[in-house]
Amino acid sequence: MASVSLVNATLYYPDAPAPAVDHVNLHINDGEFFALTGPVSSGKSTVLRMIAGLEDVDYGSVLLDGEDVTALPPSMRDVVIVFQNYALYPHMTVADNMGFHLKIAGADPDDIAARVAQAADILELTEFLDAKPAQLTRAERQRVSMGRAVVRRPRIFLMDEPLKNMDVEIRDEIREQIAVLQERTGITTVYVTNDPREAFSCAHRVGVMVDGALQQVGTPAEILADLTPPVRAFLEEAGMVEAGALVDGALVDGALVAENPSPAPA
Repeated sequence: MASVSLVNATLYYPDAPAPAVDHVNLHINDGEFFALTGPVSSGKSTVLRMIAGLEDVDYGSVLLDGEDVTALPPSMRDVVIVFQNYALYPHMTVADNMGFHLKIAGADPDDIAARVAQAADILELTEFLDAKPAQLTRAERQRVSMGRAVVRRPRIFLMDEPLKNMDVEIRDEIREQIAVLQERTGITTVYVTNDPREAFSCAHRVGVMVDGALQQVGTPAEILADLTPPVRAFLEEAGMVEAGALVDGALVDGALVAENPSPAPA
């Protein structure tokens, strides 16, 4: 596990009139479940890729546990990204899919089996370990993808829109599994979503990005209690904020009553 810090992190895409990520300053605690939300093209997925080392930082720095990793390649950062596209190997069983990275890394077979069994227990996949991906539902396949990340025991989980385009029922199921996964493993998790409802319902703290800038950071209740104009506009567009007064972080006669998850690690 590790803390994550971005210090004035800035990134420009070629020929773009403005930075994709504009002087972002953010600290995520070791063991925290942190969500980044905001409109499409607000820079949140780019921040995730900067943490992973998949995007260069034009200005500023990225630190993991206080170590400057800005110039390090992804392979030296010990982070794992879970995307919407789970890309499982169709000819392999669930167990083989989950343990494949460890196998090619030369890990001990008994250790691989133990890690796979533990991850399967957390994600309720034990009964499917001998199944092939084609025999699973979409939700189960996404859980296998997460299990493949869990067995590697990275310092940081990065999740980029893992529930995008899924049916509401499936989204709810997987979101609950992600929350359980993070709580049981204690691995620092950064979760990106366009849907503020997802962010506010599962994370310890939330960051809201608009136009490449980090507009607000806090618990759901803290953000709702003092909305900045850009964040209010985003939440109104998402249908989360309607006419109503804010009371203790909840909307009265509005769309949302925020339920705060377990406290974030200090």
